Amino acid sequence: MLLKNNIEAVQGNPYLDQGKFFTAGLSYNYNPTSQYAISTFWTFTRLSNIIASEYKPGEFQGRPVMVQRFVNNGFCAANNYGVNMMFKCLNSNLRLNVGVRGSTQLNRTLAYYKGTYLNYFGQATYILNQFYFRASYNSRSTMIGIGSRTKAPDYYSILAGWGNGNWNIEAFAFNPSVGNYRSTSMLTDIGPYSSWSETYSSSYHRQFGLSVRYSFSYGKKVQQGEKLGPVQGAESGLLNTTD
Repeated sequence: MLLKNNIEAVQGNPYLDQGKFFTAGLSYNYNPTSQYAISTFWTFTRLSNIIASEYKPGEFQGRPVMVQRFVNNGFCAANNYGVNMMFKCLNSNLRLNVGVRGSTQLNRTLAYYKGTYLNYFGQATYILNQFYFRASYNSRSTMIGIGSRTKAPDYYSILAGWGNGNWNIEAFAFNPSVGNYRSTSMLTDIGPYSSWSETYSSSYHRQFGLSVRYSFSYGKKVQQGEKLGPVQGAESGLLNTTD
């Protein structure tokens, strides 16, 4: 037995067996025109005879602790699905990308849990001559583990840029209205053991940035058809797009 912290210890189990894993999925893409596209996906995953954490009160060197022991117990099944749509309008200068992802999960291990969670996201990009602007949003999400649920907050960003093929200037803001440092929270609930923890970091705290880049050409490069020739100026991947 090993002590993890002041109140928790972990104990080995020489009788652990391998679990079984099964997964299947489908995906579909529909692109009727260059101005519109839709894609969908679905996956099913089942884990049986899974390795789960069992918690029981015990002692370590005379002090009371909660002992964690890994055992084979039960199964979990998950359906993950999503839809993503892309639109181009205003002569392809305005581009929209929106979608939703979902997860429905059933856990029958040492702790029973059933739940469905959805996550929404979207992005809009507008190109005006050599300028471009972008805004994106991602809603809060929940990740389901074996006996635990981890929640992450929503976030958004805005960006403005300019480029002429050689120079590229960008300014961005990430979560400009968020002044706290709360990140993810996790709830673990297995039998007699329950815990809640919260992570603080700069991951979702507001951020601002400015970047200036200059690209220049030199020497020769191999072009399509294996012909040698000088580079005719650098291209911007943001501004030079193909419809």
